[in-house]
Amino acid sequence: MNHWVVIFNDAPEMLERRKTHFEKHVAYLTSRTEIFLDGGSLAGAEDSDPTGGIWILRATDRDEIVRLIEGDPMYSPELRSYKIFATGKRFNISEPE
Repeated sequence: MNHWVVIFNDAPEMLERRKTHFEKHVAYLTSRTEIFLDGGSLAGAEDSDPTGGIWILRATDRDEIVRLIEGDPMYSPELRSYKIFATGKRFNISEPE
């Protein structure tokens, strides 16, 4: 399995969908920890509304990722576009004990 990053870009109307689908969205992703590693919303500043999101995934191929994205209760193709990136060499930095 390889690591992947997905970057989402939201239309302004996505804010309302975020509010109404957030709990289902979180439940969906936390039930898929075999592929979903981490993620969050993206905004231009700390106090700004989100304009997109980022996911870090571990998957075998793009098709698996597309199925995850398009099965997400928060996903709406009219309001949210995405780009999938394969990662290159990666490393982990552990926190000191």
